[in-house]
Amino acid sequence: MRRPVLMLLLASLVIPVFAQQEVQLLVPLTTADGKRAPNIAPGDLVIAEEGQPVKVLKIDPKDSSVRVTLALENSRGLSQDFVQGRTGAKGFINALPESIEVAVVSTAPVARTVVKSTTDRAALLKGIDSIAPEGSPGRFIESLVEWVTRVDKDKDKGSYTAVLVTVGSTYGEEQLREDDVKNAMNKLPTLGAKVHGILYTAKTGQGGSADAQLSIGQMASQRSGGKWESVANAQRIAAALPELGAEVAKLQTGGQYLLTVQRPAGAGARLGAMSMSAPAGVTVGRITLVQPKK
Repeated sequence: MRRPVLMLLLASLVIPVFAQQEVQLLVPLTTADGKRAPNIAPGDLVIAEEGQPVKVLKIDPKDSSVRVTLALENSRGLSQDFVQGRTGAKGFINALPESIEVAVVSTAPVARTVVKSTTDRAALLKGIDSIAPEGSPGRFIESLVEWVTRVDKDKDKGSYTAVLVTVGSTYGEEQLREDDVKNAMNKLPTLGAKVHGILYTAKTGQGGSADAQLSIGQMASQRSGGKWESVANAQRIAAALPELGAEVAKLQTGGQYLLTVQRPAGAGARLGAMSMSAPAGVTVGRITLVQPKK
């Protein structure tokens, strides 16, 4: 029986060139019931990059943990409807498994950590209740860029899936540095992180950053494989956030393996199109580049 094959185009990921050309990949290998396929050895996998063989040096089971940041805009743009954001945020928390760590951030007048990363649901719900509406603009893009930078600098990155769920509005005046935004967008695909965004059309009118918030928010979601939604009715925020909570909950899986592989001789800095086959009955999931292995 032929092995199932998954083709993944990773040409947009840029990694440094090392002498041994070794990288680490995180990939779900599951059976029909969604559980981790047992007893997978390096010789059981056939991987190629641009049609050239990739050598599997090591394979280890790797449970996937998830760390979530919930960023809520409490600016003037949402002040009249903030109760909908608060209701949605609580529904989001309640939709997550209790083992998932969550941090809560407010984004007006500046990004501020309200609750540090924790699994304490009572503390998270209390923190959401403590957020008060502000009269100033929100910092939708700035908080997104700060989050990407923080994840990128984390020495433990690659050992968990980082998720940002961010709610903003079109009422914003942000001081944007083009290079900072560009760097953050380029880093996103290499982090294995996800950005889910909701942008509300503010009743108070649009600020000078509205177009940038829309385009950059959409780009972040697309580049990370997240979900994006623009809403005109604040009641949709209350419904959409619990839906995203259920989506994020699916990321907490135990079916993954960490592969250390050696790329083909002469491979360039860009990781090219890859194919992977596994034994019959084993499904290959989405491959994530973890980090170059020095």
